[in-house]
Amino acid sequence: MIKKKYRIKKIKEFNYMFRNGKRINGNCLTLISTKAYLPYSRFGISISNKIGNAVIRNKVKRRIRNAICEYWQNNPHLDKKNYIFVARPNIENMSYAELKDSVYNLFRRVQI
Repeated sequence: MIKKKYRIKKIKEFNYMFRNGKRINGNCLTLISTKAYLPYSRFGISISNKIGNAVIRNKVKRRIRNAICEYWQNNPHLDKKNYIFVARPNIENMSYAELKDSVYNLFRRVQI
């Protein structure tokens, strides 16, 4: 579980990151990152209403959060940035292993 202080929740912060962030596209996820003004990384998840119903969207969010937590525990020296994961269509058809690989791959690409 991602603690509250490590989450991005405010609409102003999301809008700022959408306007000014660096985007990296994956197969069913997009990662947007900006420099953090706090001494630690923070994470946000954005899923459109076009992706399934509420049950599907919540399932996808839980899976993404879990993949982020696993990556963060294995790599505690993650760059001090703010990250937003944006889900794209057909993500509801991905298995958890594929989703986890996609999250890991995006994190590796943003650190290069």
